[in-house]
Order: sequence, then structure tokens, then C-alpha cells
Amino acid sequence: MRWFARGLGAIVLIALLVSALLIGAAMIFGTPLDHAVVQIDDAGFTIGDLSAGHWLLAFAGVALACVIVIIVVPLAVLIPLAFAAIAVGVSFAIAAAVTAVVCSPLILLGWLIWRLLRKPPAATSSPPALAP
Repeated sequence: MRWFARGLGAIVLIALLVSALLIGAAMIFGTPLDHAVVQIDDAGFTIGDLSAGHWLLAFAGVALACVIVIIVVPLAVLIPLAFAAIAVGVSFAIAAAVTAVVCSPLILLGWLIWRLLRKPPAATSSPPALAP
């Protein structure tokens, strides 16, 4: 289990490092959309006008998205699958128990017939005792 946690930590660390490098490169060199204007409720701003704080918030958003995609999404898929597998296993066990109870008279009858028809074990003679 330790290897899984280390691997997951490495994946998260690499994803955060790549996103930090990309956001840092966008802060230093600019983005292709520096002159694009974003309009929200009659207020417009350009991506080139964003400060370091805005980029830090963008990195935090990317980091949160990475954690959600890497940890939460697989758990959201695996937990229902695990419950379904457990439910199928329990239902098979219950079906086997019911079948055993229903077939128990036949099993007992078969065992008794087998005991009657088998040959009795051969009598073994004990070796002679050694004289002292």
C-alpha cells in the first residue's frame, strides 16, 4: 500500500510542477491571448492585465483540479464497483447455502449408499513384537 501512496504522491507532484511551470511561463513570456478581452457583466479585462496574485489563484485552481481528477474521480468509480462486487459475492454465497440446504437429503442419501457399497478396509496385522 505504501508504493501506491508514493506513486500517487509522485503523480500529483508532477502534475502540480508542470502546471506551475506553465503558469510561470505565461507570467514571464505572456500568453497568446494577451489582447483578448473578457466581458463579465459589462466589465471587461484582458488577460495581459492580470497580476501575480491572479496567476497564483489560477495555479491554486489548477492544483485543486489536479487533485480532484487524480484522487476523487478514481475513488468515485472504484467504491461503487467494490460494493457491487461484494453484493455479487454475498448473493452467490447465499445461493450456495440455500442450494446446500435443499440438496442435503440427497447428499445424505448418496453418502449412506457410498458407505454401504464400499469395501471394508483390509485388516492389517501388527508386526511381531521384538524380544528384549
